[in-house]
Amino acid sequence: MRLLDKDKLEITLNDRILTDIAENNIFGAAVYVGQAGKTLYRNSMGVADPATGAPVTEKTLFRIASMTKPITAVATMILTERGKLSLDDPIERYYPQFKNMKIAEVGEGDVLRDAGNAKTKITIRNILSHTSGIGSGRAGALQIAAMTTEDMDTLGNTIDFFSRQGLSFEPGTKQEYSGFPAYDVLTGILEKTADEDYGSFLYREIFSRCNMEDTTFVPAQSQWGRLAAMHDRISGKSCVSSMHPGCVF
Repeated sequence: MRLLDKDKLEITLNDRILTDIAENNIFGAAVYVGQAGKTLYRNSMGVADPATGAPVTEKTLFRIASMTKPITAVATMILTERGKLSLDDPIERYYPQFKNMKIAEVGEGDVLRDAGNAKTKITIRNILSHTSGIGSGRAGALQIAAMTTEDMDTLGNTIDFFSRQGLSFEPGTKQEYSGFPAYDVLTGILEKTADEDYGSFLYREIFSRCNMEDTTFVPAQSQWGRLAAMHDRISGKSCVSSMHPGCVF
């Protein structure tokens, strides 16, 4: 394995981060690079929240959004290795409401229409590989836009909502990214098979064992104050994205 040049790495990363901050692509960043057990780069720049000017530090917490998917995949494989579930289990085994799913097509004027019954059962493997058809593509975007506050209030409500929606395609015939709907279903399955709250399972089985003591599914009260503002980009300009109270997405 070729070792990285520490000096060149520092120059390159400093330049990249400072440029992105100057061009308003990001508010700030905390970066760590290690190789072969050695720290090659460690630095924090910019602000965590433009409104307060609070600087980014090594203690700043960042939302990792869909990077929770690999973590959920690891949790799935842990339970698979323990014989608690199989990747080829149909999800209707855990949530019977996913029997007899329909296919949804996007018609003129972005109107969703029934395209008939799905012929294939959705499996856990389909969810992991984004081949389930749950809440993906244009059809999924329209379904998500139609969700009410009640539909998003609990994990169970969200799962029930998508069990009533048509799939974007026949399971296993296409790969199309599902932002959160399919993985929310998988999270529910993991809680059922582990017989434990999802966040508690992640901490005990993954975070604590990997010394990820500041990584959490639901921040403690003391951690909220260290959370960086959610970044967004609208019309080519960076801005702070508004978040629902308590949302950790």
